[in-house]
Amino acid sequence: MTSKKWLIGFIALNSIIQFSLMVMLWTSLPAVLDYLKVQNCDGAHIFESYFISAIMIIAPAGFLAISWLNKNKNEGIVLARFIGITMTIAAINVGLSLHRIDLAGMDLARGIPITILAFMQKTS
Repeated sequence: MTSKKWLIGFIALNSIIQFSLMVMLWTSLPAVLDYLKVQNCDGAHIFESYFISAIMIIAPAGFLAISWLNKNKNEGIVLARFIGITMTIAAINVGLSLHRIDLAGMDLARGIPITILAFMQKTS
């Protein structure tokens, strides 16, 4: 399997996970907060709004990147790099600022491979 196919697979998986998380936040915020061991307060609703906004950018961008990658457009590579770097930085930020490696781990497990695979692609 080529690195491009792996990249498309990781981006697709990431976008599906992001959309699923967005639906969970919309439909069952208390369950998500309970899983994260966070109390339900005004700050939690700010977290919900911010997080959903971020997901609404990254998830569709992944599907757009896949479309462009399948058409061999350089924009797909650039967008894949953006997604990978953004996810990696966000995961590191969560890990360091909240001291919750468990929360950062899943994003790192997707962000790092996306970043590496995206930088392995050659632009024309």
